[in-house]
Amino acid sequence: MAAGLFYVYTDPGTVDEAEFHDWYDHEHGPARLSVPGPGEPGAPAFLSVPELAGPEVLEDPGFLAAISTPWRDRVVASALQRERRVFGLRNAIEA
Repeated sequence: MAAGLFYVYTDPGTVDEAEFHDWYDHEHGPARLSVPGPGEPGAPAFLSVPELAGPEVLEDPGFLAAISTPWRDRVVASALQRERRVFGLRNAIEA
């Protein structure tokens, strides 16, 4: 299990979105794989941090249907480690 989590939200702003994805996929992502993750150094680890309207969305029939597919079940069954945490917004500060 990872001892740390680094969450980064990015709005590409005025940079062309295709260029942003190209940089992320071909420079930033591969460079990130050289930093020790939760497994062996350089071993890929994956983090998904989708934004939700609220934690209750995880009980929505549409969400449950989206995560209840044979392909998903097969892939997740082979995962060595899987951790799921749900967070809700406590205080919002407008900038």
